[in-house]
Amino acid sequence: VDDSVRIVDSATLEMVTDWSPFRGGDDESDDDEPMGFITVASSNECGQIVVALRGGTLVYLVVENKDSKPAIRKIKSVTLEREISCINLRPFESTSTSSDDSMDVDGNGTSLGMQRSQLVAVGLWDDFSVRFLDLNES
Repeated sequence: VDDSVRIVDSATLEMVTDWSPFRGGDDESDDDEPMGFITVASSNECGQIVVALRGGTLVYLVVENKDSKPAIRKIKSVTLEREISCINLRPFESTSTSSDDSMDVDGNGTSLGMQRSQLVAVGLWDDFSVRFLDLNES
C-alpha cells in the first residue's frame, strides 16, 4: 500500500525518508499494528505534521535531524469518537501586531515565522464540531 508521509529532496526529487501508518509505530516503537489509511494531513514550516487516519485517529509527527539526515518521528496519536473531516496546524498568533481587530483569513498579514503550533484544529464529521487538541508531548 502506497500511503505515507514523505520527505523528498528538492534537487533530485528522490525520497529521503517516509512514515507510513502501515508500518505501525516509529523505529523505536514495539507497536507493529497497522494504524489505517491517511484521509487528510496538515503541516507547517517548523516540521510539524498531523495526519488523520480512517477511523478517527489523529497522529502527530515531527521532522527532525537524525545523524545529519531528516527523519520523521511519531510523537503521539489519539483516536476520536468520529471521523476527522479536516485539520489545521497553522500556529495562532499570541499577540496582534496590527491596529485593527480583523481576522487574517488569507495569511497575508504579519509573518508567523518559524513559530511551532501548540494546538491543532480538528473538524469532525457527523456532529460538525471543531476541536482544539494540545500538541504538547506530555
